[in-house]
Amino acid sequence: MAKLARFIVDNAKLIIAVTLLINIIALASFTRAEFDASIYSILKTDEEDMQEFFSLSEKYGGADTIMAVVSSDRELTQIESILAFWDYQEQLEMIPGVASATSFIPPVIPGRRLFVSADAASIEENYGAVLSLLEKRDGMFANLLSEDRKTGAVQLNFSEGADAFDVIESVRAVPEPQGMEVSLTGSQIVFETLWKTIIRVIFIFPPISLLILLALFYFNVKSAKLTLMALLPAAFGALWMLQSMFWARIPLGIVLVISPLFVMVMGSADGLHFVVHYLQNAGACTDKYELTERTMREVGIPIILTTVTTMVGFLSLLFSSVRPLQRLGLFSSLGIGYAGLISFFFLPALLSRTQIKKGYEKGALS
Repeated sequence: MAKLARFIVDNAKLIIAVTLLINIIALASFTRAEFDASIYSILKTDEEDMQEFFSLSEKYGGADTIMAVVSSDRELTQIESILAFWDYQEQLEMIPGVASATSFIPPVIPGRRLFVSADAASIEENYGAVLSLLEKRDGMFANLLSEDRKTGAVQLNFSEGADAFDVIESVRAVPEPQGMEVSLTGSQIVFETLWKTIIRVIFIFPPISLLILLALFYFNVKSAKLTLMALLPAAFGALWMLQSMFWARIPLGIVLVISPLFVMVMGSADGLHFVVHYLQNAGACTDKYELTERTMREVGIPIILTTVTTMVGFLSLLFSSVRPLQRLGLFSSLGIGYAGLISFFFLPALLSRTQIKKGYEKGALS
């Protein structure tokens, strides 16, 4: 450890500069960040049947839909209800980005002589024929009306290139039919919900975790500056893990989004241990070489062992049959490895260039 400690102290500026350079490159990787909030991301997409499903969905647009489910206390097949339902369906179909709107009301109605296109006038004029069709419950349209006739659905298909989020907001802006309640479902609603969940996970949980770690670390070292230093390995480890993910064009999905939390929480222990032992040894050492060497003798091997064992634990997820879990194990272990490497080299280099005030070693806990 003596030679390694001397190397770190003598090349502290270089180690710090290289670390900061890698951080800049890591921040640049965010320009290539991709996100995947699709529910399909947790499936075994390499299987033949899933590939066939994606192929058919892409060809016919069946997967990218919104379903507006309309419920009422009275039967939707009553003339007033069916006209109100049809008016709501027409408003939905006029939304930019909606290619078609399909409901239990057939688009073509058998009139007195010929089949006529459905509209408010033809539905009212041929109400008996429409009601007869719905009572028979024949064809695909009957599947969009419940057996008690109090719940119906409008299936919306997107136009090519339509922005799903914009369409969803426009659908929500359409007033509900009088006396009826509307709820939205479908693949795109699931996508939007998962996307909002990912955003909350990214912008809520990491700051909360960081604040908790800051409080715990400050209780140990009694110095705001040294507290931040102790957290740097974990923070940089999470950042480097994200850069590895983004440069490899791996999307941040509903499972991978929690990997930075794992790295922050589990990778922070090494930084705290090193800083605490460094402070405890500060009063007994005559120079930075001796101080760095003694601290590395005490925590160097434990840092290596905890890093390796934690990485192995996460790498066990590679045996999972679910690809997102495999990636979670791979990148979490990679982030833990980065945090351990930074704790072993960057943190001692940074501390060797930092003036330690007298008294901090008395407040440091082991």
